[in-house]
Amino acid sequence: MGNLQSVKRFLMPALKGAPIILICMVSAIMVASKTLIYSIPMYEATARLKLDDVNHGLADHNLFKNFDVFSFANKIMTEVEVFKSTSIVTETALMLNMDVTYHREGKIKTKELYKSSPFMVTVISKEEEALDKKIYVQMHDSLHYTLRFNTGKYDGNFGDTLKTESFIVLVNFNHQTFKNEPNLKLSDTYYFMMNSEEGILAKVMKNLDVTEIDKEMAIVRIIYKDEIPERAMLFANQLGQTYINDCIRIKTNAANNTLKFLDSQLDIISDRLSNSELKLEGYRLKKRITNTRMEVETNLKKVAELKIQLANIEMNEASLDTLDRYVNDHSPEEFLSLAPNYESQGGLLYTELSKRLKVLQSDKKDLLAKYTSDNSKIKIIDEKIKDVIQYIRENIHNTRKSFRIQKGEIKRTIQEAELDFDEVPTKEKEMVILERDFQLNQAIYKFLNEKRTEAEIAKSAAMSFHRIIQYSFLPKTPVSPKKNFTVIVSAFLGIFLGLGVVYVKDAVSAKVKYRDEIEKNSSIPVIGIVKKQKSASEFSTDIATLANKLLISGAYKKIAITSTIPKEGKSYISLNLAQNFALLGYKVIIIDLNLHNPNIHQLTCVPLENGVSDIFTNNLPLDEAIKPISDNLGTITAGTELQEPLIVFSDKRFPKFIQQVEQLADIVIIDTPASGVKIDAINTMLLADITLFVFRAGFTRKDYLNYPDLIKEEYNLQNMKVVLNDVHVTTNFSGFYTGSHYHYLKEKKGLMNVIKHYIRFYIK
Repeated sequence: MGNLQSVKRFLMPALKGAPIILICMVSAIMVASKTLIYSIPMYEATARLKLDDVNHGLADHNLFKNFDVFSFANKIMTEVEVFKSTSIVTETALMLNMDVTYHREGKIKTKELYKSSPFMVTVISKEEEALDKKIYVQMHDSLHYTLRFNTGKYDGNFGDTLKTESFIVLVNFNHQTFKNEPNLKLSDTYYFMMNSEEGILAKVMKNLDVTEIDKEMAIVRIIYKDEIPERAMLFANQLGQTYINDCIRIKTNAANNTLKFLDSQLDIISDRLSNSELKLEGYRLKKRITNTRMEVETNLKKVAELKIQLANIEMNEASLDTLDRYVNDHSPEEFLSLAPNYESQGGLLYTELSKRLKVLQSDKKDLLAKYTSDNSKIKIIDEKIKDVIQYIRENIHNTRKSFRIQKGEIKRTIQEAELDFDEVPTKEKEMVILERDFQLNQAIYKFLNEKRTEAEIAKSAAMSFHRIIQYSFLPKTPVSPKKNFTVIVSAFLGIFLGLGVVYVKDAVSAKVKYRDEIEKNSSIPVIGIVKKQKSASEFSTDIATLANKLLISGAYKKIAITSTIPKEGKSYISLNLAQNFALLGYKVIIIDLNLHNPNIHQLTCVPLENGVSDIFTNNLPLDEAIKPISDNLGTITAGTELQEPLIVFSDKRFPKFIQQVEQLADIVIIDTPASGVKIDAINTMLLADITLFVFRAGFTRKDYLNYPDLIKEEYNLQNMKVVLNDVHVTTNFSGFYTGSHYHYLKEKKGLMNVIKHYIRFYIK
């Protein structure tokens, strides 16, 4: 039962503040609805692109192995970052004409018009100061307009070039828009913006999301949000196509560079081969040579092989020089984004080092999303990137040194092998040398020609094995704001706000409301609870219960009723308690000793004169001072001869006065001043059989609850009880209480009347 009461008490502020909670909820819903009306809807488009894997994709087939000279085993996360790179995103945005945007500005909401703009702008030239700023267009008719930029105004004609200090533009009237939207107003506020690449990139990156579907699957999902549904669809599709075109462009550039190098080498080797052919033919004719000795031929083959090795080393040196220039002439971001063919220029080691650099740069981008560039983690990754680049440069240097050593060794070996021909007849020796040169040049020419054919095939195959497997569709409904979700969340927030207001107000009010608050703060027992009454004259079952408790608990003839401060209801309790005793057949007299603020005469409608003050001032007989109210009930008012009340209470006749009244009645009820304000009540409380200390719910401050204990201890008062007055009660029936009086809803028809009643009570 105690737990149930605690739950009810906990819920009581919410029940009292139900109108406040309802108002907060309705207000929140209205605010959310207005916000939704003026919010810009965002549409989402999704495309999917499959990345080719050289180990498992089309590029792994024999027919296509040499098509893609830049291919390598992809890491999906690395390619995701390539999709988000500045070059790819900016190129896509410019292809969709996002460098110029059109807007209609309202009082609250600004809407981007895209292709439905009433005018179209072609930018001929622009200065930095004109970027990312609003340029307003006031259209007078289909022929004339006025531009407003900064503080200047510029009049122009549609179809003519307009020149200002900051830009030169060509503005055309869009007749198609007015055909599609005949109700479109010329007088609306329009403006356009020439967006910088930084502004475009910032806007796009805020709405772009590129993710891998699974780390084991080479499929990338492109999601783009935009307030223009058509542009959301086009951007998602175009970004995938731009990535594919970029891959083809990089592959073609690599093939072109390889062809240039091979062509230059073929020209040199072709000349050498022609010269060796002519020399060999001339020597044969001159010396009439038909064959050579087998031993010499074997040695010459050995020398030829060594020279082929020497040629290979020289070719590798040339490739290494190209790679060295490539690394030193570009920043790490540039030479990584161009994706050169490291395998053909330096071996698999450089390819792996490049992959390592890409991984480190990807990690750096992820960390930059969380930390600043001064963070220790960012600095560590920068150091790692520097170490890898330094390692590439050192490796190139060491490889060159190794090539020089190998060339020296091969040349020395060739020289030693050629010494073996000293004993061979000069004719045969020269013949073998000429044949060796011819075969060497012919082998080099054949090798270079094969490589050129492969590069030509790669150049001609302008294709990529990445492909879009799902194109985005035109979105029909916006993904944000979510109307139903927003309204529901706003309603709950309004409820929580209302609950917060109610419980905070309840917590900071610091007023007594419940019986257990008195029991926790005072040792004086609570003898009764009096619920809120509709009127002072209404019969109260709580007062009747209090009267019965007093009769049961002891033979109390003199009952003093006091309070800490005025207006806590002690006069009301005194009168109603006296009326209940009178109804039970007891002869009762009420003495109004609240000489500071007498109130009993007003409640009983009896004259104030000839009361207590007249007894002590004019020696008025006691029987003349008692005024009848009803059967068995009379009262002694405060009187009109009011003087300093303390003199009355300190008068030596005062105890005898109380004793005389006691002899004339069965029960004497004494309404005293507020004892927390005036000390006058103490004398009466000392003479009484029992003192009832009245607290008023929702009125008396909690810090007054220990006052009865203090005066009990200080003045040695033995018999004191507490009465909690004016307690508000609600029920679960189809109606509501005002005090102890129950109102059916039919007495106050309409929900608004009920809400008004609760608001009046809650504010009170």
